[in-house]
Amino acid sequence: MLLIIVKGNIFEPSLLSSTYMLKKMLATTVCCNRLENISNQMVSDMEIESLEDVSCMPDVSESKTLTYEYHVVYNESYAVPVLYFNIFTNDGRLLPLDEVWSQCPTHYQTHLKDNKWSTLTQQEHPLLGRPFLQLHPCHTADFMAQVISKSSQKINYLACWLSTVGPMVGLNIPSDYMCKD
Repeated sequence: MLLIIVKGNIFEPSLLSSTYMLKKMLATTVCCNRLENISNQMVSDMEIESLEDVSCMPDVSESKTLTYEYHVVYNESYAVPVLYFNIFTNDGRLLPLDEVWSQCPTHYQTHLKDNKWSTLTQQEHPLLGRPFLQLHPCHTADFMAQVISKSSQKINYLACWLSTVGPMVGLNIPSDYMCKD
């Protein structure tokens, strides 16, 4: 039986069928005057040091704030967690799918370019009944089975999975979630 442990709380799949975990965050994306496009870098992750070249400083007029909303829902059909998410602009509009894809780090875009729309899909949220994007769960069980079989220690399944798939859509998991309580 799969038990999912999050910061000391144990969730059994039967309990997860009507429950989801939620995280919301704001991020400001910027474009640099000197470079054509570095919009995948978030201001909170950037370190701006004193530079002599002022042309490389972010221009506030070229930045936009996005709201990221993430939900983790247990999928009974695949027997794995699924990451549902939406990205909203300041005025509450959903970011179009092609712009969401452009927010993904370049190495994911390159690696998944032929499968991007089967990896990143739009689905109705199973509990809320609203459209959400999801990272499709079809390969999650196989991938996680490989990770678990290669680990000599007990791992936090959910933290391991999220730390692997989350960065693709801007969700980075703090390292303290990896530690067993």
